[in-house]
Amino acid sequence: MNIEKKIKNLGWGINVYFLTLLLLILAGIYFQYRKKHPINNFNNLFKTPSAFSQFYSNPCQTNIAGEPDIPDGKSYIKVIIYCPDGSTTYNTLRLDGLSNKPTVGNALQKVAEINNFKIVSNLGGKIIQIGNISNQKNSGWNIYLDQKPAFLFSKLNPKSNISIKYDKN
Repeated sequence: MNIEKKIKNLGWGINVYFLTLLLLILAGIYFQYRKKHPINNFNNLFKTPSAFSQFYSNPCQTNIAGEPDIPDGKSYIKVIIYCPDGSTTYNTLRLDGLSNKPTVGNALQKVAEINNFKIVSNLGGKIIQIGNISNQKNSGWNIYLDQKPAFLFSKLNPKSNISIKYDKN
């Protein structure tokens, strides 16, 4: 009986020993990986555009098609860009794909990132350039949120419609 207890306790001791050894090995592998691959490299890998990706001069050349599959059906926004040549692009985004405080600027930046064009804005929340289409003396980009004039820092609500139009002033 006494021998059976010793054997049972020895079995527990061996299990604890191997479990501790396994945890130490996994921790060592993790820290070696983090030393060789810091978080900056991870962000650069996924956030930096490829050297082979093509940036479009006209933001109406591409779009984000389809309706998001959302159970409540309300947590998305639509971004519509009306270009000066008469073309239009329709883009749909999920709100949870944006930051914690979704704004018009965050949504446009995400659309630009996905569709490979650039947006230039001023500190006042106005768009200066989209793709290669810049504001001119008598015309420029205007932002409308649910058909009301807005700025890049305007807050978004579920099912918001953002319209970006190149209007003549």
